Amino acid sequence: MAHVLLIGRGPLPQPGHHQTGFAQLRTRHFLQVLQQAGHSVDTVLIADDHAPGLLSTTRAAAQCADVVVSAGPHRPASVAVAAARAGQPLWIDLPGDPLSELQALALVLGTDLPPERRAEVHAMARASLSRADHLSVISRPQQHAAIGQLSLLGRIDHIPAPVSVIPIAYDFPFPPRAPRRIPSAGPVILALSGAFAPWFDDETLADGLERALKACPRLHVRVTGGGVPGHYTAGYERFQRWAEASSAADRIHLHGWVPHDQVPTILGAAHIGLCIDRPGSEPILGSRTRVLLFTWLGLHLVASPTTDLVADLVAHELCIPIPPGTAGPALADRLVKLVEEPPPPERVAAAHTHLATRYAPTTTCDALLDFVHAPSVLPVTADPVALVTRELETVREALTAVHGSPTWRLLSRIHGLLPGDS
Repeated sequence: MAHVLLIGRGPLPQPGHHQTGFAQLRTRHFLQVLQQAGHSVDTVLIADDHAPGLLSTTRAAAQCADVVVSAGPHRPASVAVAAARAGQPLWIDLPGDPLSELQALALVLGTDLPPERRAEVHAMARASLSRADHLSVISRPQQHAAIGQLSLLGRIDHIPAPVSVIPIAYDFPFPPRAPRRIPSAGPVILALSGAFAPWFDDETLADGLERALKACPRLHVRVTGGGVPGHYTAGYERFQRWAEASSAADRIHLHGWVPHDQVPTILGAAHIGLCIDRPGSEPILGSRTRVLLFTWLGLHLVASPTTDLVADLVAHELCIPIPPGTAGPALADRLVKLVEEPPPPERVAAAHTHLATRYAPTTTCDALLDFVHAPSVLPVTADPVALVTRELETVREALTAVHGSPTWRLLSRIHGLLPGDS
């Protein structure tokens, strides 16, 4: 059995933690699968992207490992690339295309992003593509995109291409709920959950909900989640303003980010789970944890069929589709019809069975386990951007150490006592 270093996002899901999301669930998924296969696994769980000593600690851990594996988007991949030894087998997880996520942010903001932000994301993606011996992605469309990206770097001589799909695992750290029946009388609760990300169409959602709430007095809305500080908060702030001004404000309940163990209690009383995408490339290449969550909680699904995951459910008639670009009135009509003509709970049960079979944690990671058992190392493309990225990681770590040193703090205090320029 192999000695594996797993680099992912922490803390792992446990009661009381706020903002437990896809990255932590992805790390938990990989860790469980590797341990269940009998491998010895050390972990580096990143809670602070710029924690002092992160890179040096990870490099030290990599020295003892047979294989390095990253799990989850963004920072774990860049740390894994910087920490792995030359020639050390390296599996990089890119669950969702980082360049498409950047495009989604630029589109919703309606402005060009700072060059430094674009450069950071491009450098991370290119460094990962240039160094990884194998990639995992979140969907089959992203697999095709990643193969094209590797071809631009001259790294697809290996057949089959070293890119495997590991979808989001259908697994949450609390028991699944029985399918919910939409009642013929009394309140019907619609659930929203997760980050109001750039790809999430909060504007169409607010317009459609306002109309549906007016047309259907039995309808209520319950929301967990919100904006992502430091990344994108405008969508949730806009949604908050709508909720406060709505004519049905007393039927809209915004809980914000709540401890993970409270989600089943807050959303378990709901009947319908809703997720709407904006048009763009991110939904085409990505996936949706909240769709799995809604089914896990026994809710009827209404979602945009853009992602591989939702398109699969729609194809099996297990989800009501709301195509991207659907106008608010059409969304309202669909929701009101769902309340007035509810489908049987057996459809939710069928969705649960389908997802439990196709997206179970133990059935989605065969390629990862094969790689860890018998890793194949690909030639590394000579890429100046990847080289500079690695050097910048080292410089950033050194600067963090300097800024935290007693000498720096002393000099900063002395500088503050000096008179200013006249």
